[in-house]
Amino acid sequence: MKKIIIWLMMVVLLSPSISTAQVVRPGSPKQFSVELVEEEHPYFILKWKDEEATLSLLSSESYSDDMYAQVNFYVRNEDSVAMREMNFKYEDLARDQDGFTRIDLDLLRLGIVEEPVNVMFSSYNFRVRIGLAQRDILGSYTLFGAYSPPVTSGKIYPYNYASPWALQELDKANEYGLIPECISNNMRDVITREEFAQVMVAYYERKTGEEIDPSGLNFADTSSQEVLKAAALGIIKGYEDGTYRPESPITRQDIAVVIGRTLQKVDPSLSLSYAPVAIENGISAYAYDSVMFLVHNGILKGDDDKSLSPLEHTTREQAVLLTTRAYEYFQ
Repeated sequence: MKKIIIWLMMVVLLSPSISTAQVVRPGSPKQFSVELVEEEHPYFILKWKDEEATLSLLSSESYSDDMYAQVNFYVRNEDSVAMREMNFKYEDLARDQDGFTRIDLDLLRLGIVEEPVNVMFSSYNFRVRIGLAQRDILGSYTLFGAYSPPVTSGKIYPYNYASPWALQELDKANEYGLIPECISNNMRDVITREEFAQVMVAYYERKTGEEIDPSGLNFADTSSQEVLKAAALGIIKGYEDGTYRPESPITRQDIAVVIGRTLQKVDPSLSLSYAPVAIENGISAYAYDSVMFLVHNGILKGDDDKSLSPLEHTTREQAVLLTTRAYEYFQ
């Protein structure tokens, strides 16, 4: 038995495919663009430049056969949304003389849409990332480079990459001015601490008609005026080392705390106090009152399994929906 364990340990330690020194990852598409070719069957041309990391993998016999481009589609026509991903083997892709990698896409023939492309009535959104399929003793997995920035063709909506179930409330949020430009390009990304600060500053200034003065405040790691406004208002706080960590995701219970503080700034007479009750959601003590207030007023709702998931992160659209319901609480 000891010999088997030692042998397995040696395999893990010596296997180059899982050694951290051997880990390789594709680069990210650069200068990504989308062009519509309007023929009898309109189609799109997607083009981008490859980073050196991608070109190096592509030129290697060890990796080139396992590389592919993953195209993410998001098509919206009013309240109808189609989302899909397709993989294209990298060696089979066309490359223009100017060094751009290219994919020609007929969405109708691919079954992405049911009607021919019509840029007057629909929005077509694309983004690309590069994947490298890997295998080791633990199984199969894929290493991805970062997505390209999304590119939109056709009808312009005020926000993109939203889930179908969120559209109705997001349209309200847009009317209220609660979707900052910094999050509008992809509503399903996880929202960061800085982004949510911007959402709540927009909430307060539109609800009260007052503009917050951020002068005299600073954090060691951000000069964002919206973050400083939120700090001046007292709805967000930094860490003991003087940082705010703007790029870090924000948990659901911290979102509840920030919303609760903002509600009290709008209405100082508002009480968030709740008598302690037995709960199984793992809510931290500092966030308990805020979470319970939002739950009891229909602002924060549980998941399908009735869990509040207080320590989970939140997507941009989920955070905006919570803010929209809080905005309507005072109406």
